[in-house]
Amino acid sequence: MPVARIVASYSENEKDTITLLCGVDAENQIRQGEWFGVVKNDDGRGDESNYPFSLHVDYQNNAFYLDYGYDDADSRQLQQTDIHAKPLAEKGFFTIFDEEEGEEFSYRIDSIHLYD
Repeated sequence: MPVARIVASYSENEKDTITLLCGVDAENQIRQGEWFGVVKNDDGRGDESNYPFSLHVDYQNNAFYLDYGYDDADSRQLQQTDIHAKPLAEKGFFTIFDEEEGEEFSYRIDSIHLYD
């Protein structure tokens, strides 16, 4: 199973990026499982914030989300995504949905590197 390293940038600020390591199939679709990634936010003042997450891909249960873990004892940080909806391709887009904030974040895939 090939593993892909995907780097994508936020459509409104290219310095905000997501890097994701995940398994892919022959059609460049993300395989079912839990994968690792990190969101890097750059506020423009030289102060970067990194947020690691696990990407859950479950086609049987129609569950596709980023899990940032617990913000406090009762508040788990989850965000839905549509990254699974089509094959991964450079210059392709996917969206992360922040239901808590009522926002959507579109990311453009800048690079995909496959490891066999």
